[in-house]
Amino acid sequence: MNGLSMNSGEALPGGNMSGVWRIGDTVRREAGPWTPQVHRLLVHLRSQGITFVPVPLGMDKDSREVLTYLPGAVGGSPLAGSQRSDAVLVQAATMLRTLHDATADVAQFWRTGWRLPARDPVEVICHGDFAPYNCMFVDNELTGVIDFDFAHAGPREWDLAYAVYRFVPLADPNKTEGFGTLEDQARRLRLFCDAYGLADRSQTYAYILARVQSMVDFLLEGAAIGDPRRIANIEAGHLTVYRHDHEYVQQHREQFEAAL
Repeated sequence: MNGLSMNSGEALPGGNMSGVWRIGDTVRREAGPWTPQVHRLLVHLRSQGITFVPVPLGMDKDSREVLTYLPGAVGGSPLAGSQRSDAVLVQAATMLRTLHDATADVAQFWRTGWRLPARDPVEVICHGDFAPYNCMFVDNELTGVIDFDFAHAGPREWDLAYAVYRFVPLADPNKTEGFGTLEDQARRLRLFCDAYGLADRSQTYAYILARVQSMVDFLLEGAAIGDPRRIANIEAGHLTVYRHDHEYVQQHREQFEAAL
């Protein structure tokens, strides 16, 4: 779109699975059958005093959802520079816990209507894609969370598993998605879980391994049904990254379980 999008809006970075445009102080995104339920979730979160998520403003004439624009810039994948600080890691864990706690009372009643099916045991509404590229940063401080398209009812640790995978990150430091040393990754894994307040960690490693594998399965499923976006992700190398990261987490099971 060469910088400008439909209705003279600005095409925003990201939007890996859907197009995203900014028009004034609003964001326009391609909608799906799950969008009404996502808006219901955002209204609920705002009613709980959570201001770091967008406000849903309905739909526009082009059948796109309309949301308030959160200032800042999306995080990189992986995080870079000062965004790799322990402070950001703690902010991410705290925000995720806040989102989860705010939905614990409605999760069992909101099992359907999402893009993804409910995953038992249902404890909260999972964000579904809690990662730096779905977070807003201002002056290297994490200030907002966006893109709830993959939200669904499920266990806390399913969401936490993807968050630690991306924020720690649990990826080979010698590859483009990783940084730090194995020892530092183990320390950051524990710090995230501490900041979240995760008490029982007996299944956390298993959740992490399963969550990374789920990304492999998701892309392969998309290729099998001819989903152009998931096929594009595979062609961009995402499947290779997930497979390598899954192997990396398996390879260092002893260190990660000891850290937990």
